[in-house]
Amino acid sequence: MSAQPALSSIGNQILMETPNFYIRLLRADDASDRVGTWFGQAEVAEGLNAEQRPLARDELRRWIASFDQQANQIHGVFDKRNDLLVTIANSQFNWDIRRVLMNIVVGEAAYRHCGVILEACVPVRDYFFDGMKMSVITGTALSTNRVIVSFLEGTGLKRRETLKNHRLLRHTGTYADLYLYSQTAQEWRDWKAANPETIAAIRDCAARLPPA
Repeated sequence: MSAQPALSSIGNQILMETPNFYIRLLRADDASDRVGTWFGQAEVAEGLNAEQRPLARDELRRWIASFDQQANQIHGVFDKRNDLLVTIANSQFNWDIRRVLMNIVVGEAAYRHCGVILEACVPVRDYFFDGMKMSVITGTALSTNRVIVSFLEGTGLKRRETLKNHRLLRHTGTYADLYLYSQTAQEWRDWKAANPETIAAIRDCAARLPPA
């Protein structure tokens, strides 16, 4: 399969495919009790620095509906084999300066550390830079979130600033630094050119996925 994303528009929805997943805007009817349980998991709550408690289906529906799906979008990453929603991603766009802030969390526990985010990385960034003509993508990570720090730095984002003791951690009551990252379109192209083996290794995570 081509490394370039397959894109189509359905209303204001964008669909993108990778070898094992498809990505689309979430809808209120994607809310389910199963997805609501994600927010009661320690790893999700700690990653979001949010209160650790499951969300009822109606509460989850309201949360999804709170995104305007224009400047503030919420996407789902779905397993192609079974249409299971496994990951949610938030993209906040500043159209005036062509900048997007990305946040992502893998909610399905069996899909963590399998390479889901990595597989989506190349087509998503290609789409942001080449399809949507963004100038810069940005990301943040708490210093305690080593998985996200490793992902951002391992795919070429540069840490531009550290905000010391910036965030109170709900689960420990202590403070953590907040790292601010960014990557320009040219930096992304340069990183891809310099890391063909890394790109080949992360393009398809099928061998590491749980059974369908």
